[in-house]
Amino acid sequence: MPQEENAKERLLETLTLAESIFSVLDKKKLTGVEGDTLVLMHLSVKYLKKALERRDLLSRESDALLMELISLCDGAIHGDISLTSEFIAVSLCAVKAISESLRNNNNEEVERAAVALNNLTSGGSGDGQAGERRDLKILIVEDDHITRLTLDKILRKYGTCEHAVDGREGIVSFLLSLEEDEPYDLICLDINIPKINGRDILRLIRRSEEERGLSYSDGVKVVVISGLDDPQSVIGSFKDGCEAYLVKPVSRQKLEGLLKKLDLIS
Repeated sequence: MPQEENAKERLLETLTLAESIFSVLDKKKLTGVEGDTLVLMHLSVKYLKKALERRDLLSRESDALLMELISLCDGAIHGDISLTSEFIAVSLCAVKAISESLRNNNNEEVERAAVALNNLTSGGSGDGQAGERRDLKILIVEDDHITRLTLDKILRKYGTCEHAVDGREGIVSFLLSLEEDEPYDLICLDINIPKINGRDILRLIRRSEEERGLSYSDGVKVVVISGLDDPQSVIGSFKDGCEAYLVKPVSRQKLEGLLKKLDLIS
């Protein structure tokens, strides 16, 4: 269909712009987030996020890779990840792989790039030391498939991850964990989810704990992970009882750093 082909061409143009920026960074061996490097990294993320607006044209593998790449680049901009020449080279390969997949419907290079990106960042937190495994019981309440997979990928080395795809599943899972005396250690909670809103879930969680005589410090740690960054959502979530609020996309380094602050990993 001509309309879909036009959309595909525009998406390829956007990816090409991001690729060009990483190519400049790679050729000039620009590292460290300052000066021209910072400007170029911000531009690359701008184009990557623009490409994400047409994620419906991407394969599931390309979509996941693009989400991970945006998250890592944001982490590099904010100093959570070291911006090395290797990071730039792998990012360049990842964008090329996504473009090739879009042209040829072949995800082989995407899978290779995903492995390379994972190997590059598998060292854990920004100081190069992976968090120690603590057999945590974790609930991810998130309706977006890619975000669930991304969070699961980051968190599963620290314990057992269970998933809920809407608010009703989320609150039922939480209440069952209390009834069975096997409470969760951590809940990652989206706000805009079907059936029961995330903030309503948060209030129900704290009310249920209070009814069972659990103090705030003894309750489950709730991290809100949302695409909403307006003051009303952020401040309101803290008032409702969350321990932390992260805006999507979330990098491995940022989430692991937060878990350390919450004393969930060491």
